[in-house]
Amino acid sequence: MSSDRLNRLYSAYFGSSPKAVTMDMPESLGSGHIAQVITKQGTVLSEWSFTYDKDIRACGKSSSNYVHFLFCMGEDIAWEATGIQHDICLSGGMSCVYCGQDRDERVCYQKGKEYIFQSLRVSTDYIKELLENYFEDESCAKYKTKLLTEVSKIQITPYMEHIFSEIKGFEQYRGGIAHLFLDSKVQELLAAYMNEVFEIDMRSHTVPRLLNSECEAIKNAKLIIDSQLAYAPNMEQLARLVGLSISKLGKGFSEMYGMPVHAYIIDRRLEKAACMLMAGEHTVTQIASMVGYNKPSNFSAAFKRKYGTLPKEYKKKNGFPN
Repeated sequence: MSSDRLNRLYSAYFGSSPKAVTMDMPESLGSGHIAQVITKQGTVLSEWSFTYDKDIRACGKSSSNYVHFLFCMGEDIAWEATGIQHDICLSGGMSCVYCGQDRDERVCYQKGKEYIFQSLRVSTDYIKELLENYFEDESCAKYKTKLLTEVSKIQITPYMEHIFSEIKGFEQYRGGIAHLFLDSKVQELLAAYMNEVFEIDMRSHTVPRLLNSECEAIKNAKLIIDSQLAYAPNMEQLARLVGLSISKLGKGFSEMYGMPVHAYIIDRRLEKAACMLMAGEHTVTQIASMVGYNKPSNFSAAFKRKYGTLPKEYKKKNGFPN
């Protein structure tokens, strides 16, 4: 192989890598940044982190060519969109999906609030193609309605947070491998999101012994648990909060989610802990406390039962032997 050809291959391999763009907020407005990267499929992954020094009103027009997945990691946010009767509201730890539908949108960012978002802007055609490739006609039509005409909100799961932390490491790859990595993570995130949105509905319709009101109460119980993992209510408190008997809540939860309430809480706590360990910003003792374990030894035992050992990335960052 000639040196010229080798140089061209080398340039093509490294030169076609995805490029992340980061923009700092003007100091006259406040502090923060916006970071974006575009995948091979045209999906725009964005990270927004900013605090304004004064109230800011912003407006724009959303495009029906894209489906938006928004993950609120910081302060609550609400915005208006034409054609939607009520404001779209997101509290910290919640996410939503909606199609632009060429709507005019208006939002007011409040002075001093710390806004942190992760977002995906995915081509509507790409979403349709995925649904048509992986679902039968009846399910496909139902899911298109859910994603392309409705505003669906769910709790951000520890698994989703884990995927976002992995996406940040895409720059360790080059060329087509970097594109492949990003596109695979986008699909993984979409699968995790759709599972939360759709699987709940599917299970609700396959549990004939539960009334619709009972299904909704059990979904609310899951949201309560997800929103306060470290201090999740006990069964008696949870049943009172959602208006069900302890027996009905316990049996219904197991039928809808495939495990008892207590097992679900432990599973989600350990998923959250695994994400925090991967980030490497806290010690095992700190993480144990943050996910609801008073004794680090109890946390370590539960974590080992589920995962076998600490993540390799955590060991490397903290000097543990392999």
